[in-house]
Amino acid sequence: MLVSKAYRLKLYPNVAQREAFLRWTGSCRWLWNMFLQMEQEEYKKTGKFLFRYDLDKLIPGLKKDYPWLGETPSCCLQRVARHMDFALKRKFQAGAGFPRFKNRAGRRSCYLTNEAFRLDGSTHLVLRKAGRIRFRAGRLPEGKVMGGTIRMVGDDWYLIVQCQAEIPDVTVPPDAETVYGGDLGLTKTVALSDGTVAMMAKTLRRKERKVKREQRKMARQVKGSKNREKTRRRLAKAKAAEANARNDFRHKLSRAVVDKASVIVLEDLLVMAMAMALNLGKSVNEAGMGEIRRQVEYKALWDGKTVVIADRFFPSTQKCSACGHVKTGPDKLKLSDRTYRCGACGHTADRDLNAAMNLRRYGLEALGLVEADEKNTASGEGYSLELRQGDNACGGHVRREGESRSATAAETGIVACSQTVTTNQYE
Repeated sequence: MLVSKAYRLKLYPNVAQREAFLRWTGSCRWLWNMFLQMEQEEYKKTGKFLFRYDLDKLIPGLKKDYPWLGETPSCCLQRVARHMDFALKRKFQAGAGFPRFKNRAGRRSCYLTNEAFRLDGSTHLVLRKAGRIRFRAGRLPEGKVMGGTIRMVGDDWYLIVQCQAEIPDVTVPPDAETVYGGDLGLTKTVALSDGTVAMMAKTLRRKERKVKREQRKMARQVKGSKNREKTRRRLAKAKAAEANARNDFRHKLSRAVVDKASVIVLEDLLVMAMAMALNLGKSVNEAGMGEIRRQVEYKALWDGKTVVIADRFFPSTQKCSACGHVKTGPDKLKLSDRTYRCGACGHTADRDLNAAMNLRRYGLEALGLVEADEKNTASGEGYSLELRQGDNACGGHVRREGESRSATAAETGIVACSQTVTTNQYE
């Protein structure tokens, strides 16, 4: 099976190389704004837009008029034209918003083709027009290198390498004993049907407080001053540290869930609507429910396991996991009700655990499996999902040092491919 993977390499450029990266990303931003202005003027004149190949033809002339554009690799500038073409097509084909101008405070990045850089051993790489740069990475890129993106995160520079790798087609047959329902929420990030509960670490709250402190300090300082620039850099570092901590938690969580299950049952949540309707936009976005689902799906695919997506209107929260009674009208649980009490049979359980058990039954019925009664009797007290430092977070059976992927797959006895099942019992 051919899959796409990304590897993030942290770069350690010298002063001249940092300045070169700033010029490259600045040139790409300037060219984007120039193209967008041309698009607006062209549409006013002719009622049409310029697309990718028309924009590519303009780059040589712009280089003559603005010689400093020649300092940037040509592949970076050509990629800007491709991004503009893609943004315009999304506007008219997918209903996205119209492209907007970029400012200096936005994300700094530029794209390089696979011919513009090469790895020189395990600690250095060579970039066209920048020279040899030291880097650090948890894992070296594997497979065919398709390209890379240089990006500034906080005050550091990274090269995100996109690769295509061949992994063995494996499958884990669904087993009723290892079918887990997972309820995604705000207080408890994930509650599994066996009573397992995973919540974000308290260290994230400390990182949030540091970001707020730097934001307040920056708001009181004079624009353009040196102290404000120092605070801006500290704020960027604090935000990057917070984002890295969240990503680390989500990757380790999704990896732990996929490792212990043959089938994972999740809900089809409309996260954007939840953020607007519940007036809890910050909490909903911080929980990253959509991102966790995405990671679980692709890691399960790599491991040959099954993901069942329950219908969006399946009443997992309102349904009793013991007798199947569904609360309606004034009896429906509110967001503040954290315990489910069934008025029909008297069953009492934690709200999130009850929903997870309902999702498990949903998956068993969707796959036609016989339910194991002993797996539906969790105590409801829950226990923490262990996420140890150094746990494998990205991708099933990722090769460790001295271990081949084929050997790892052979040990598991897995021999086919996975599936994602999306069901709708109301159709």
